[in-house]
Order: sequence, then C-alpha cells, then structure tokens
Amino acid sequence: MESDDTPVTDADLGQAPIKMSAHMAMVDALMMAYTVEMISIEKVVAS
Repeated sequence: MESDDTPVTDADLGQAPIKMSAHMAMVDALMMAYTVEMISIEKVVAS
C-alpha cells in the first residue's frame, strides 16, 4: 500500500520515469516481510 492507502499495481511499477512512491512502498513491504521472517520475539529478547 502507498502512503495514501492505495494499493501498488503492476502498472505503477512499470511506469517510466519510475513512480517513486510505489517503489518505496514495495521496498518497505519486502523489508518488513524479511524482518518478520528472520527475527522472532525470542531472538529479540535474547539480544
């Protein structure tokens, strides 16, 4: 989702020049998915 709560579409990611807000929303979602996958509450508490 973009900052204004609209979904990111394939068309948004395929625009030239790039639509920076769509790309930033996609990168943010990918980083959050990776973080959730790799870091558990137990690892955080142990640190």
